[in-house]
Amino acid sequence: MDCRWVTYGLMGGNKLKEFDIAKMMQKRIQWIFSTLRNRTDNYKNDLIKDFSGNIMPLFKTGEFKPIVDKIFAVEDINEAHLRMEENKNIGKILVKWEKIL
Repeated sequence: MDCRWVTYGLMGGNKLKEFDIAKMMQKRIQWIFSTLRNRTDNYKNDLIKDFSGNIMPLFKTGEFKPIVDKIFAVEDINEAHLRMEENKNIGKILVKWEKIL
């Protein structure tokens, strides 16, 4: 309730099928859209500083936790890409790089 939903970019495409905006209105959600593509380098640097100072500490304390869908070995990177392309992941897909001698 009473939150802001910020969308940066549209990796999943720009169309929503059967989207019921009333659900968002009932929760009084403010939906904000942005992109970093046309932003200045100074803006992007300030964004990184703000994130590093205000958000990263919350990951360190455990208050924020990343959602990891699956970890793939680098040898299975094609499978990782396929999983992402098919929209099967819930959370991040990670690739584990072993030290190559």
